[in-house]
Amino acid sequence: MTAPAGAKPGALPGLDATVSWRTAGGDSEQASAHSLLMVGGGAVGEPYKTSASTTAEFARSGDTVGIAAGGKDMWGDTNEFATVYKDDGLTPGHAVSTKVTELAGASGWTRAGLVASDDLARTGSAGYAAIAVTPAHGCVFSYDADGDGRLDHYTEVGGFTAGEVRVRLRRDGDRMSGSCSSDGVNWAVVGSGTVPGSAGAQDVGMFVSAVNAHTAQEAIARFGGGIAASPDTSRNGSDDPLQSLRKPVTALSSEPGRPPEAANDGSRANSPYWGGQMTYGETWWRVDLGAVDDVSRVNVRNYVDGTRFYTYRLEGSLDGDHWFTLGGRNGPRPAADAGDTMATEARARYIRVVGSGNTANLTFHLTEVSVYGAPAG
Repeated sequence: MTAPAGAKPGALPGLDATVSWRTAGGDSEQASAHSLLMVGGGAVGEPYKTSASTTAEFARSGDTVGIAAGGKDMWGDTNEFATVYKDDGLTPGHAVSTKVTELAGASGWTRAGLVASDDLARTGSAGYAAIAVTPAHGCVFSYDADGDGRLDHYTEVGGFTAGEVRVRLRRDGDRMSGSCSSDGVNWAVVGSGTVPGSAGAQDVGMFVSAVNAHTAQEAIARFGGGIAASPDTSRNGSDDPLQSLRKPVTALSSEPGRPPEAANDGSRANSPYWGGQMTYGETWWRVDLGAVDDVSRVNVRNYVDGTRFYTYRLEGSLDGDHWFTLGGRNGPRPAADAGDTMATEARARYIRVVGSGNTANLTFHLTEVSVYGAPAG
């Protein structure tokens, strides 16, 4: 296949195909499909190196990096991915980030993000951890908890979708944390864990794994800005007080007898609750904290019956007009009494829950939203 004229390495031209045929009964049928291609060629060059434990193609144009790769999985005995990495790019007490600007893959678990280990040129190296965005599971942080070079622990935070997502890895001693951000300023801390074996500076790289054990199709991702140092936004918010209780609230709409005030009244019982119909595919509920806070965590509790699960996105804003993502829920797990707690490193006055799914009916329910933080300094 010939690349479009003038296409630069890393470009992602589209391929549109239409097939027409006639059935045995004489009827005409037609099917169309759209795929991304990646223009390869050109050296990746300093300060980067490449490594792959699966089929892969790499490209670089300025500060844009493209990776097309296979890979059955990144879990347990299977470590199949491709990376463009920096030797010794992650040091204790520091963080690095990159932006995933585009991701196309045939699996809901296809991953693109940042990976670190003591030696990314060698499969099974210690100090192994990764933060990635996926098509269907939001952001996923995974790490090797016993030092055998295999990923064995993971946490996920919904709300994020592939494309224009910044991912960050931070290391403090042998503890690693992974975060995601929609604006590069306010972060959702997806997870953290102790990663034995990490000593001194570690390799860190942009990576792709198609997670294609069931599809056999490759994935393509594009990264913007390369791997860059990321400012420290962490603070100890464990003693932060509840800021949202009985603060002013509003919603896109409410069912009779199910007002928005029911979702921050201090009661975590199933009733009272706020209910808003997802007439146009989604609805929202919003609380005004009254002032800008450094928000350390948010707990969202939906209606709990042991069977239904909800899909939503958690957002924050300084002014009520411009919003950034702080987490959410994507996966098929029934809503639980404990709710979903999302750790954040963010500054916001307004917190919004955007509901887009309920497996029981077309109404989105919130029984309590609890926002913890401290006045912004």
